[in-house]
Amino acid sequence: MDQKTRWIAAVLIGVYVIMATLEAVSTTAIRISGSVPASMPAEHAAYFLAMPWLAIIAAWIANCIYVASLALLVFGRQWTTQLLVVAVVIDLLGWLWARTATMYGEIFTPAEQTMDALLFVALAVIVVLMMIARRTDTLT
Repeated sequence: MDQKTRWIAAVLIGVYVIMATLEAVSTTAIRISGSVPASMPAEHAAYFLAMPWLAIIAAWIANCIYVASLALLVFGRQWTTQLLVVAVVIDLLGWLWARTATMYGEIFTPAEQTMDALLFVALAVIVVLMMIARRTDTLT
């Protein structure tokens, strides 16, 4: 994979990781403190307070693996795509757990739910494109 492609993938994944980490930080803080910001709607507060710890831990593990894979990606090292696959799978499983274990469907609009799902589709597309680019590099 050439350097330009690596950097584009790194920026796209990096933006997602920043967003996911901010969500994990705020969810962890809410769960530990047991209180929510006054500006948060009551139904969102209930969602975050009911978030299963397993889903929060899965998000943190996925974020750590995303960061490791980003470092490998930026420096053009091996195992980047494999780590990204692991991170996406853990992240997706945590998201699915949170969806089924909380009132996700009642709180978030269909548009918000679709956006969440599209983020995972986008991550999967990036990983597949990276795998194709790596394979093409090894064939030439």
